Formats: sequence, structure tokens, C-alpha cells
Amino acid sequence: MYFNILHVIIKICNAHEQTRFIMGLARSMCLSVIAEGVETKEQLERLHQYGCDYVQGYYFAKPMPCEEFEALMCLDDRQLEIQEELPLLDEKGFLVVADEMAAYRNKVHDTFSDKYTVLEAADRETVLALLTRYGNRIAAIILNLSIKTLDGFTILGALQKSKMVWDIPVIATGPANEELEGRAMELGASDYTAKPHLQSRLRKRTLHAVELTLLRKAALDLRKEAYGSHRGLPG
Repeated sequence: MYFNILHVIIKICNAHEQTRFIMGLARSMCLSVIAEGVETKEQLERLHQYGCDYVQGYYFAKPMPCEEFEALMCLDDRQLEIQEELPLLDEKGFLVVADEMAAYRNKVHDTFSDKYTVLEAADRETVLALLTRYGNRIAAIILNLSIKTLDGFTILGALQKSKMVWDIPVIATGPANEELEGRAMELGASDYTAKPHLQSRLRKRTLHAVELTLLRKAALDLRKEAYGSHRGLPG
């Protein structure tokens, strides 16, 4: 049996001479090289200098369901540019604030930075890029529905249709308007907070929505487990 691909584990990449040796060995055998476990831009640039053929790792994305991967492949050039600027995965989890007002985003950042890594978006493309990159690692989205550049209702609708993929609570914000609030709730928003509002109230409502989502997921997992156990019982 002949092989035409050689895997290189990136964990040894810090040992430059060893990496160069493996790359040279692969070339002498006319083999292609795949580097696994790339987690930083520096590692990627170094492998590019060495002439590595293919790379994979958390620098690009964590393992994801097929639906998330398909969404990633459908990103346009603008969204791909945004993806390259996003931070790496964080153990704290993420919270997205989508609002055109930088001052408001800064307030939200200060309110939640002790609990989450706060990601900011001022347009629809950035929100979609964040969703595709981080998926269900996003704990919640605070979404302003009254800004045309965000197209908040389109985002809400997309989340509702993809709830099996992205089950993320959305706290909708906007003016005190019953029609706007009603439409937001119909499209699946977890809550609606009229502006202006206290950040303490926003935090309380957001954390409550996150807790309810986690409880619902836990209950669903238990039902699936119970159903699986029931099917496994002898007749």
C-alpha cells in the first residue's frame, strides 16, 4: 500500500529544526504535508514559511456539526475577512452585543466582562460571522432591532429556523413599542428590553434567559437519554 500524504503534528512546531527536518523528509519522498492542531497565527505563518501544504486546527474553528460547517462555507468575502480578525475560543464563553452605538456596546462590555468574553457587532455581516465562528459557544445575543444595518429581524428569523444548530437566547432591544416587541417575541426572542434601560436590568434578564436555555437543553438531553434507554430494553 502506498501513501501520498504525511501528517505532521503541530505540537512539535516550536522545535523549528525538527519541523524543518520532517518537511524536508516529506519533500524527499514526494509527499504532501498536513499540519494538525494549528492554534495561533504565528504557527500558521511559520508553517507557510516552511512550505506546508495543508493546515487544520482551532485557529480556524473547533469541530462542528455539518450544518455549521455548511454555513461557514457559505460566508461571503466580507464575512471571511471578519472571521480572520476574531479572537480564539475562550473558556469563559461568549456574549454578542449587536448595536450600532459604540457607547452602548461599551456599557454592555463593562456589564458582562466578568462573566463572558463580549464580542461586538455593528452590522449584519459581523453578527453572522460571529455565529458561524462560535456557534453554541455563544451564551446569548443582545440584538438591537431598530437598526437597518443590523437587519435584526432577519437574524432572529435565521436563528429560529436553525434552532437545532444555534440554540442561543436573544435579548432584543429597541424603543418602547408593543408592535416591535410582539414581532420580536413571535420570531423567537427570549426577551425584549426597551431602551433606555438600566444595565443591571439587562444583566438580570440576560442571565435569566441563559439559565432557562440551559435548563431546556438539559431536559431535552434527559428525554433523549430516557428514550434511548427505553428503546434498548428487551421486548
